[in-house]
Amino acid sequence: MRERLAALGFRATLETFRGRIDLPEHIFLELDNRSGGATKRFDLREGTGGSDPDAGRPDAVLPFNYGSGDGDVRAPYVYANRGLDADYAALRAHGVAVRGAIVLVRYGAEFRGFLAARAARNGAAGVIFYSDPRDDGAARGPVYPRGSWRPLDSVQRGTVSGTPLRIPTLPVTMLTAAKLLAYVPHASGRYGRSSRVLHLVVKLERRQATMWNTIGVLPGRTAQEVILGGHRDAWVYGVTDNGAGISTLLEVAKSFAALARTGWRPERTVVIAGWDAEEIGALGSQAYVAAHRADLRAHGVAYLNADENVTGPAFASDAVAAIGNTVVRAADDLRIPAVPLFADTPGGGSDHESFLFGLGMPIAEVGYQGHLGVYHSSYDDIGYATKEIDPGFRLHEKAARILGLVALRLADDPSLPYAFVPYVNVLQEARAALGPADDPLLRPLDRSIETFALAAAAYDARRASVRGEGRQRDVIAAAQTLDLTLYGAAGYASAFFPAIARASTTQDGSARAAAIQSAAAALDSVAASLNRADTAS
Repeated sequence: MRERLAALGFRATLETFRGRIDLPEHIFLELDNRSGGATKRFDLREGTGGSDPDAGRPDAVLPFNYGSGDGDVRAPYVYANRGLDADYAALRAHGVAVRGAIVLVRYGAEFRGFLAARAARNGAAGVIFYSDPRDDGAARGPVYPRGSWRPLDSVQRGTVSGTPLRIPTLPVTMLTAAKLLAYVPHASGRYGRSSRVLHLVVKLERRQATMWNTIGVLPGRTAQEVILGGHRDAWVYGVTDNGAGISTLLEVAKSFAALARTGWRPERTVVIAGWDAEEIGALGSQAYVAAHRADLRAHGVAYLNADENVTGPAFASDAVAAIGNTVVRAADDLRIPAVPLFADTPGGGSDHESFLFGLGMPIAEVGYQGHLGVYHSSYDDIGYATKEIDPGFRLHEKAARILGLVALRLADDPSLPYAFVPYVNVLQEARAALGPADDPLLRPLDRSIETFALAAAAYDARRASVRGEGRQRDVIAAAQTLDLTLYGAAGYASAFFPAIARASTTQDGSARAAAIQSAAAALDSVAASLNRADTAS
């Protein structure tokens, strides 16, 4: 990737960092004959792939969870459904003890790391994850290679923790899960411990390794930066997650290089980044933000993320309010149908997190979405991509067009390409979720939202006149403060006013009041910054 960017005329380098890698050393699962019945040792590999020769290749690493604890556990097992608090409450209500047992959990309700941590808090000795056909398999439609849904012999790998858990976890196929479920009492609700003992062994090799971020820079007329990034690493082949994103970024780089050959130079510097180690905790983008924090705080205008950006036929976008309208206008100009009035709110789970939640830097993701039935499995290969996702790679071409146009407009607008009025609706909706309109504790926040709304309208009306890096730096800082105050994530899901949300979970009224006051003060400071930028000579 570095060589490709260099050949296009980008200033291309590799930035190294160190991080932990987990790889399977010994993984084992069997039904123990000491509980009655024959010993059943499970083959933990994915299937042979049928007509897809890559899916069943023997050199694919055995499925595992990064961050699983090591353990050698012999215990009965319990079906815990989705692994949510309500499921453990239901088990307690039926007199089913989880402590000391291995829990069997269906993927899909939350980030798998939350599910594993909750199992440990409830005293489980280990976790077995599986993908249910009702969620992403045969119950939803034809499975690959006859359709796009997950085959029964496919496994969803994934990270559960950046710090190794104290209990072992393991993802398995539905075929294995079905054999385990056959021994769980009360099949209709599956409450109760299994009639068999499960022997689970997970031992991972953990080592520190050098990793690489690939960085290509196209210098602009100013020090301000628009960064486009996506991760290069994958759980197996990762043609969709995230070969799609990397190929899209390289196509955008080709387009910018072609413009540069005509003598054009962007107003802002354009950075194309290929991150390492996203799948094990977004380590690459975290390392980049840590290394360049001062520069990004002063000059970082926007980050555009390309991750799984072609998984189906429907156009979709996540964006903060500052640049959401840029995405919508670009999609409209390219005559992309069914564009929402406002882009959706970003959640978690990819490399944008360090930029948005760590810096407050405005971010967006654009692409074409659908169900990726083979997510994090060895079936996410070139055969699946060309047969089920995008025959002829036409959607990839469209994704590159829209991402490139958004990047071009953010990089080339002489005035700072932020709109602040769109934040008002988001702030009002987020405020409404905090409590009733007459809640006296929330009055400072209500007043600050009104103050911000006035400043936002005045600034947006005169945005084109706010020129010069000095005046624009104050506006960049205001956008970062606003985004840090407003946006957050709970796993993959989006969340608003994260500091208030955290304080509210403590049942400490004074902490919640302090968080509300802090959010109100942040909005007041943003309004003051916008007013200064609007009136400065």
